[in-house]
Amino acid sequence: MDTLEVQGSFGGKAQPRSIAIPLSTVDGIYRWDGKKGNGRVGMVVGLVVLAGLAALTTPNESDPSAIGFHNQRLGAAVAGGLGGIFWGGLLGSQIKTDRWERVWLSAVEQ
Repeated sequence: MDTLEVQGSFGGKAQPRSIAIPLSTVDGIYRWDGKKGNGRVGMVVGLVVLAGLAALTTPNESDPSAIGFHNQRLGAAVAGGLGGIFWGGLLGSQIKTDRWERVWLSAVEQ
């Protein structure tokens, strides 16, 4: 088999048709496998950005009578980081990207 026959709708045409592609011109084949969200990436970016922003914009004053975090900058970084995880995950899950799966030529040739 020296050609690959592909069937489907090409160029926005309503009727399916087939085309033959010489295998010698094909480096690899990828199949579209749907869309995926980017929640995890958004959570990491949100954590880093908001924790860093909160730490940089909060004065570093120590209060020994404070319950929990005695260092305001550390407390602000933790609170900002938690908020960043939430908002970054929420926004990242709404940003969709295509997911592609490689189809090996050896599987196609059989």
